[in-house]
Amino acid sequence: MIRLLLSGFSLKSLNSVLLVADTSNVARATEQLNCLQIAVSKAIQGVEQKICQPLFDLFPTGGSLTLVGEVLVHAPPCSHPSTPEYHHTSGAALVDRANKQQ
Repeated sequence: MIRLLLSGFSLKSLNSVLLVADTSNVARATEQLNCLQIAVSKAIQGVEQKICQPLFDLFPTGGSLTLVGEVLVHAPPCSHPSTPEYHHTSGAALVDRANKQQ
């Protein structure tokens, strides 16, 4: 299920979501991604629009994940039948694996 959800997004968008989730701050995430804050905000908005759900409750001093954001970022292990060994991964692990393959 998570793999199907993640398959429609760019790594940049997913990295933006994960970094904002890790730092609880868009400004800190932009520093780590070495990009403009508007780019991170637009990446998150793009993911939110595709899934029709907000991922973050953002405030001037930071933000927190919504329930949907928690599921995306901290998904429990799942199996995917397209791989013979049914890899067990979370959403964050899928992004890490995809980054290593590039």
